[in-house]
Amino acid sequence: MPRKTYTDRFDALLAKDYITTRDREFIESLYTYYKSKKSLTAGRRTWVQRFEEKYANPPTISNEMEDVISDMEALRVRAVAMRDEWTQGFIDSLIQQVKTGRTLSSRQKEILQQKTESMTDEAVNEVANWADSWNDEKKEKFKICVEYYRLNNSYFKNIVHKVAANADYIPTPGEYRSITDNKYTKKILAGYYADAKYNLGDLVTKSSQAPYYGGGNIRNFTTFGTIIKINHKIPQSSARGNKMYLVMDMLTGEQYHMEERWLKKYKHKA
Repeated sequence: MPRKTYTDRFDALLAKDYITTRDREFIESLYTYYKSKKSLTAGRRTWVQRFEEKYANPPTISNEMEDVISDMEALRVRAVAMRDEWTQGFIDSLIQQVKTGRTLSSRQKEILQQKTESMTDEAVNEVANWADSWNDEKKEKFKICVEYYRLNNSYFKNIVHKVAANADYIPTPGEYRSITDNKYTKKILAGYYADAKYNLGDLVTKSSQAPYYGGGNIRNFTTFGTIIKINHKIPQSSARGNKMYLVMDMLTGEQYHMEERWLKKYKHKA
């Protein structure tokens, strides 16, 4: 019978699906060390033996928990169909937890129930048909909201990164709703699509709401200017009157990015 090497022992250990995540990571680190050094220190050999003894036999899982695992595996299939990576990872961790003999917490059960209720046949079908319903209107709204969060460098970084890697990325229905239908982007979209208060060529000046800084040092804006672009940039804030204009100072020729609320009609004094 061939001699059992540490490679065999590590492979046998890591093949067990009931090892906890924490222990698996430690065992993998021991294995990496062994492959690098071709040997183990006395302390590391002791740990290998401890893990072999600890995981010699799989934990006993009740029929009830076997059913729970089966239900979670079925739900994971739905999560894959819905491109829900977070839920896939969450379910994987729960299955691993149950296989190690540990029960689910009340909070984990609550989240699992919420996911079960939300991942209906209708939801799965929506994702399946989502690409066919993707149109220019949705694409533009999505692009505006992604750009808003890219500039603000705050939430939805995962979606922003996906778009950065693939300009033609089509979000899932859940991603689309979350980034376009929250209280901030609702205001961004409302400002972008609102009727413009000023037209190209209108003469304007600063209103009392104009900040001292911003828009390329607005403090340097002199008496009056003219509108040369409308909606050239997406709104930078979620405040009312956030539609963006490019204004050229008529005296200096300098150009400023101005929010609608920062402007008012210029009235020439005779």
